[in-house]
Amino acid sequence: MAKRKTKKVDLKETPIEVKEVKPEIKIQTSFNKIYLIPALVIILLVLFAIFISKRNANEIMDVENLYEITENDIIKEKISADLVGVKGVKLGDTLDRVKEKLGNADFQRSYPPNILNWEYASSIDTLGTGILLHFEGGILTRITLAEPFNKYLIDKTKIGSTTEDLYKNLGKPTDIKFITEGDSMQSSKAFKKIIFGNFGYEFVMNKDLVKFFSLILPDQVKNKGLVKI
Repeated sequence: MAKRKTKKVDLKETPIEVKEVKPEIKIQTSFNKIYLIPALVIILLVLFAIFISKRNANEIMDVENLYEITENDIIKEKISADLVGVKGVKLGDTLDRVKEKLGNADFQRSYPPNILNWEYASSIDTLGTGILLHFEGGILTRITLAEPFNKYLIDKTKIGSTTEDLYKNLGKPTDIKFITEGDSMQSSKAFKKIIFGNFGYEFVMNKDLVKFFSLILPDQVKNKGLVKI
């Protein structure tokens, strides 16, 4: 049997190619894939939170930026009563807030169980009661203006307008009621109350002229439950 010849290989003369593996590069790439997207999400959430906080701050400022009735003809402009300020006070204010803005009332009357009326006259420089504030449970729910306050009112918002004026400027009322004023049937006097619930306006009429003008929460604000009274 013939012997198989083997060829000797000189290892020194045959170079072996060794590829350098850099595991750290693969690890870094993997790290980027895992954490890059969550990091972007976090950044977007932070930016969104900043945007929302700024928008809310602007909305709060808008709420505080009321239409002062002594500077705006609110009936002509049809401004919702919940956006109207009267000498700095507004519907929904607390007793302390009102006292801070208007000072102590000239007259106070309380009725059970939790009704309180404050009247302002000389303290706001009017001859007779110009503002009557109605509180329920310590919250201002009605602002009523009388003729002495006319000195501060503008054009169509002034006390003394006619029924025709109201309909012409505000359209059809949402309700009409009849009320009486007096201690007995013989001495009582009947008045008509014209209500524009969509704006939050109530007008007590003496014959055909506005005697009192009240601001109340508009129907749409009550229905949404934005202010609980």
